[in-house]
Amino acid sequence: MAKCDFSIIVPCYNVQNQLERCVTSLINQEDGYGRYEIILVDDGSVDKTGLMCDEYCLEYKNIKSIHKKNGGLISAWKSGLRAAEGEYILFCDADDYVSGDLLSIVEKSCNEYKADMIIYGYVMEYDSGRCVKKSNRLRGGLYNRNRIEKEILPVFFSTGRMNSGIINNSRWTKVIKRDVLLRVADDICDEVTLGEDLITKFVVALNVKSIYCISDFYPYHYVRSRESMTGGYDADVYNKLEKRFENIEIIADKYGYIHTQQITREKISSILFYTKKLMSRSTCYIETKEVIDYFFSRQKQYFRFQDIKGFSVSEKAFAVLIFFRMYLVAYIASRLKTRVFNDF
Repeated sequence: MAKCDFSIIVPCYNVQNQLERCVTSLINQEDGYGRYEIILVDDGSVDKTGLMCDEYCLEYKNIKSIHKKNGGLISAWKSGLRAAEGEYILFCDADDYVSGDLLSIVEKSCNEYKADMIIYGYVMEYDSGRCVKKSNRLRGGLYNRNRIEKEILPVFFSTGRMNSGIINNSRWTKVIKRDVLLRVADDICDEVTLGEDLITKFVVALNVKSIYCISDFYPYHYVRSRESMTGGYDADVYNKLEKRFENIEIIADKYGYIHTQQITREKISSILFYTKKLMSRSTCYIETKEVIDYFFSRQKQYFRFQDIKGFSVSEKAFAVLIFFRMYLVAYIASRLKTRVFNDF
């Protein structure tokens, strides 16, 4: 193909204060990227977000504005997907932004390697002002189906440490062929509200013929705000995790994913990670203890295979505290870490 054809889907919900920065970054792309469109999906916002989407649509010929009843992140980007015309799909959250060379670099990779999915890194920007580059653990290069089966899927969810999947979870660090996403969209449950990106990358990886990883490329800027949807205390986190695990297992069974121990490790890692996050966000130990106790009393089976050998020293220490229900010590440690670094 001489030119790449991109659709950038931006789910929007009550982001009137952040949307301008996001759209400006998408509009101000370098020359040479080829034709592209931006699809703003207003997911039932109650502030000025919907009006702003319409104004951008009137101002720029390559912006579409879609309005729908509030249905959550997955249903929002699926609405954008159904309206997309591009050969490749990209995602951007409305409270984040991208660098000006995103599409020009991605186009070169599309033209040269013609992969079904292209992945790259991102920059995490904390409230404290600290910025950290996040890379994929996958080496740069082209992976055909044979290499995907041998080098990616066996370590897909875990390479040993907590939250150590071979590919970053985020959907917004991936460029995926539209026809692939359309084939698998119905496999991703709209009701999952925690780990949507993990499920998306999993079902896509099981269905693509090739993946290209761009090394040392960090065009996406993820703004980690305590006011964001993922930043606060969530007492319902374990119920949300159960929905995530259920969806993953259904997909694994449908497409014959044989590395079941990887899913077990993902469960252990996720439960520990979100337990730590729950503790770091809560200001009430008694409330947190009740939530954790309730979950662990019902879901002991998640810890029949406590494979934490590859965890770091601090990760192992936290895991041991949780396994032996030394919640107060774990709670104090988590709160101290949050105060010292202000960026958990």
